[in-house]
Amino acid sequence: MAEQSKELRWYAVHTYATLEYNAARHLQQMIENNNLQDRIVEVKIPEQDKTTQKNGKTKQIKEKKFPGYIFIKMIYDDEVWYLVTQTQSITHFVGPDGHAIPLTQDEIFRLELEKKEEDYSIVKGESVLITEGALRNFEGTVEDVHPDKNKLKVSVLMFGARNTVELEYTQVVKLNK
Repeated sequence: MAEQSKELRWYAVHTYATLEYNAARHLQQMIENNNLQDRIVEVKIPEQDKTTQKNGKTKQIKEKKFPGYIFIKMIYDDEVWYLVTQTQSITHFVGPDGHAIPLTQDEIFRLELEKKEEDYSIVKGESVLITEGALRNFEGTVEDVHPDKNKLKVSVLMFGARNTVELEYTQVVKLNK
């Protein structure tokens, strides 16, 4: 098993195919029955909107982003590990040999379990580091700020030429120079 933790962390668990919602419901019941609300605080099944067509009719549906998985924010210990893995429709924690491994902060943001806090204090002329996307790890200079649109225009030096790219606040961090 993973090392025990006193802090809330996100973990992924594998479920039987198509039974993610059943697993989440059974998990919520187990949490209530064992008074674990202070140790298991959130259960998520990330979804996305999808447009489908059937018989010539267009329909908006919610689709699971990661079929076969649910995500749990919890304080990890042996008791919680045991109770979660014994919950109906859950097969095991994601990790080597079913041992729980907490998700990294980068994984949490990429899986959209939590959102990065926007830093609206970024101003024109400041240096930033791009933290997401194709230009990840590039440094740039803020050329324009659009807080109403949650966007920045950043000048980046690529292949000896300056290029301006539009980014969201969550895609950059200020550099302290």
